[in-house]
Amino acid sequence: MSHNVEIEDQCNPLDAAEDVLRAQEWAFDRLSEEQLYIGIDGDKGQYKLFFMWDELRNSLQFCCEMELCMTKDRSIEMHKMLADVNSKMWLGHFDLSPDETTGCIAPCFRYNTLIRGMDHISCTALVKDLLRMTLQECERLHDAFNVLDIHNESPSAYMDSNDSMELVLAQAAGHC
Repeated sequence: MSHNVEIEDQCNPLDAAEDVLRAQEWAFDRLSEEQLYIGIDGDKGQYKLFFMWDELRNSLQFCCEMELCMTKDRSIEMHKMLADVNSKMWLGHFDLSPDETTGCIAPCFRYNTLIRGMDHISCTALVKDLLRMTLQECERLHDAFNVLDIHNESPSAYMDSNDSMELVLAQAAGHC
């Protein structure tokens, strides 16, 4: 008995992503059948989002890079911060994305998932959830990562990563 089942309605998640992005009225670039790019302004920073589709593996890779510039001399603090952040992540992880032209290193959220058997409707729901969750996490952690940005001129720029993580991730108390 063969276990190979053809899936008639297999979606390309980038087509679903286009639908979600058009509904938000966000401009994007479909670089190829396998790649889509979009730049987004959040409340706290700018983000570069990449969707990469591998049809042979039925796998979607998604990346969201923060537009921050950290230098290699802060790598120990950056790695401590990433280890702390990633240990608390439920889905996906943050790593560092180097830019060879500027010498900057930026935090980048990454998430991979299998899409096997999903139709266009379920792909659209996945993309919506992925965008919402990713942007919430990036906005929530932006201030912590910003402490290590070379362009940050505030006094908190001299805090170490443990202090900044405690401050940024502290739960608010009281009522507004």
